[in-house]
Amino acid sequence: MEKLEISDFEEVLKNILPADKKYVRNEITRLTSAGENYGSVMLAIKIIYENVENEEKETLHAVAKLPPLTDFVKLFQNTSATFRHELGFYQTILPSLRQFQQTQGSSKSLNCFPQFYGGRLNPDPTAHSVDDSAIILLENLKCKGFTLIDRTIGFDLDSSKLILTKLAEFHGAALALKTTQDEFFTNNLTKYFDEFHLYRIEGEIDFMTSDNMINATIKMIEEDELCSLHLNEIKAAITTCIANIKLPKNSHKFSQDTFATVIHGDVWTNNIMVKTHMNRIVDVKFVDLQLVQHASVTRDVLFFLFTSVQGTILKQHLDDLIMFYYQNLTKILEDLHCDTTPYGFDVFKNEMKNVASQIAYFQIMPTLHCVFASENNIWEVEKLNKERLFDQIQTSQLCKNRSCLITREFLQRGWFK
Repeated sequence: MEKLEISDFEEVLKNILPADKKYVRNEITRLTSAGENYGSVMLAIKIIYENVENEEKETLHAVAKLPPLTDFVKLFQNTSATFRHELGFYQTILPSLRQFQQTQGSSKSLNCFPQFYGGRLNPDPTAHSVDDSAIILLENLKCKGFTLIDRTIGFDLDSSKLILTKLAEFHGAALALKTTQDEFFTNNLTKYFDEFHLYRIEGEIDFMTSDNMINATIKMIEEDELCSLHLNEIKAAITTCIANIKLPKNSHKFSQDTFATVIHGDVWTNNIMVKTHMNRIVDVKFVDLQLVQHASVTRDVLFFLFTSVQGTILKQHLDDLIMFYYQNLTKILEDLHCDTTPYGFDVFKNEMKNVASQIAYFQIMPTLHCVFASENNIWEVEKLNKERLFDQIQTSQLCKNRSCLITREFLQRGWFK
């Protein structure tokens, strides 16, 4: 049996346990299955501690997020940047947003992320580089009744609205902070928005913009009646998207959008944990903040809608869901005493159109291969290598159906023009 250990674990716990509690031991098991997390090692940890006075034992259920084990995945996922950004989100960005809500007199406090227990980049607290001892320790949401839904089915209308409400609360707090306290935002948060590349190894791999991925995307839609009539227009849009995807994350070009602020960067079914009651989703937590970045909030909205909402809901309610999100966003801005004059709906719609055509389309389409991958076509993150990477581009019928639906929606809305 695999023995799982975390070095200097007590050091990570020093800010978690109160003075009258003493750490005893931990029990570690694997948390995620293949296909649930492609960027890190996830462990479930039972932390056993005792009361100093009476030695009565208690248990804290936590999750440890660790860097990938292989050098290939570390380079491919750019762990040196993404792990530091995610830890920075929990240590600095999220507390700053909550403090801002409080000082603005809001009754809300962001509760759509797991509780943060502690973390480190390496044993030296003054260092900024990520090594193999890096860890992010969070509450175990599964022990609180949260779970993932079937990614191949997606969210229904009510669930989608709840998720968009939570997303608007997060985006609204971040946008209001940036708008009303720009100096604080720049001095304290932007250090986690340095430029970085993802899914590429210089001189070897540029996965998202590879010929394999481009050809796979065209192949998924070329037989659709409407899409086939507009292939040149679609290919031109893909060319534009690729040029922008080749730019680093947090490029100055992206941070200039009107609705640019802190975004999640990877909002899809596998990064949204939900709690249900009476067969209804009643609470939502966003996880895996490794792609947190400074960009338009419309990126998160588009990515979530087109990767994670049921196809029938998209066809019938897409405009309603976009308006629902926007209305919730402006309510949050108003609640935080932020001038909403620059954030009119026409500005929002135009920014969404630009983001959709210039970058989002070709961020969404490759992701569909993960969303609709069959059980025999997914793998553990440790087994990822250059050969497996391109073997993964296998297209199910569900993937083709969703690809055509998305492309038709883009065409009908003029988002490729």
